[in-house]
Amino acid sequence: KDVLNCAIILFLMCIGGAIGDGVWLRENVDYSAYLPISESPAFDAFLRFWTFIIVLQIIIPISLYVTIEIVKLGQVFFIQLDAQLYHAKSDTPTRCRALNIT
Repeated sequence: KDVLNCAIILFLMCIGGAIGDGVWLRENVDYSAYLPISESPAFDAFLRFWTFIIVLQIIIPISLYVTIEIVKLGQVFFIQLDAQLYHAKSDTPTRCRALNIT
């Protein structure tokens, strides 16, 4: 669900940027002398959409990494609370000392 929300946010940001770029190019054709502009502002907006996808795609991996780390913290918490993981011979409960559980 979170991944889908991030993908939707990324798509909306890219659409907004592409529409804004198309509007700006239509109104400021003479101003952008250093940018290669095609004959169609719609085609330039299409190209900018894919440019924004490439630039903003980092949103999804960072949020996934944070989500995975939070899930690992929850797993550590529940592993330490599990009474069935008690070792009777050494009289020691389970202790997670690292977050690199898999």
